[in-house]
Amino acid sequence: MPVLGKHPTDVVPGAVIRFLRYDGVDSGTGAALNLVQDRTFEGPLPTQVRSAIDFIETQIRRFDFLQKDGTFSNLPEYPKEAWEEAVINAAV
Repeated sequence: MPVLGKHPTDVVPGAVIRFLRYDGVDSGTGAALNLVQDRTFEGPLPTQVRSAIDFIETQIRRFDFLQKDGTFSNLPEYPKEAWEEAVINAAV
């Protein structure tokens, strides 16, 4: 399958993964542009997916919670399985 080759954009020009992160819930334009991350992942599809997952993991916030037993637990903002699946589904 050419999309799994070294240069999938030779076959499908848009065969890249692009990550955009905005400050807030809406994307602004012009002077109100609130884009804080814009990263494009290129190359063979498996490489794109792995690179995107590795990068997105650095963007997920983590929170400390005090448990009933008095110890702290560190939990991610979103479960890894959920956003990993979203990346793979988007790539497919």
